[in-house]
Amino acid sequence: MQTSQGESSQSYQQVPPSYQNSQTVPGNGQQYLEKGKTISKLYFSYFLSVLKSPVPTAERIGKKELTNGIITIVLFALMIPLMTFFGLKGLLEDSFYSPDVSFSAVVLKPFFTLVVILALIAVIIFGVIKLGKSPASLLDVISRLGAFLVVPTALLFIALIISLIGSVFFAVFLILGLVGASLIIPLIVYSFKREINKGLDTFYCTFLVYIGIAILFVVLGEQAFYEIENMINNFDPFGF
Repeated sequence: MQTSQGESSQSYQQVPPSYQNSQTVPGNGQQYLEKGKTISKLYFSYFLSVLKSPVPTAERIGKKELTNGIITIVLFALMIPLMTFFGLKGLLEDSFYSPDVSFSAVVLKPFFTLVVILALIAVIIFGVIKLGKSPASLLDVISRLGAFLVVPTALLFIALIISLIGSVFFAVFLILGLVGASLIIPLIVYSFKREINKGLDTFYCTFLVYIGIAILFVVLGEQAFYEIENMINNFDPFGF
């Protein structure tokens, strides 16, 4: 009898337990402070566990690690806009003009757009693996997507740090992070299908996910180009 992906995640011992079991001290301010510290410690331990052994660890992640997965997705979506923001500020400070760099236009809007895109990718993966007869829930998919994004997020974080010191070598880690993110799709699909012999084959599931993502980018492409054009106009001092 096949076991569900949610059940398989229970056997995973390396990742810290759910935040629901974390203890907090009385008092509103102190309570939130202690809870924040606990979440940070648990996430850091989780991040290192996945970073040390990405595939064996991430492929056993289930919805119990939903909070960790969401944190990673948010961090991944935040890194690229932040790099763009600091890169533009540094570039414009060295030029003979220095127009203001809009934090909202360069960071906030792209950040929320990336979060929505990643959420839709999770929905696409969920829909396709259902064709493969996987018993996993959408929360399992989101949790595992976040787990597989740990390594790309770490690479983007390194790129962000390098960009802050003004080195162009940040582009190397940026590219590696983006390439790594594009390669996690087959790993996610396989992790849900590896013990299931019925339903749509893993190869076709992966193929359908990529088709779904391509359609998603085509649909969102016009809006994305509009946002890019607006962002460029924000930095055009001559009004071209």
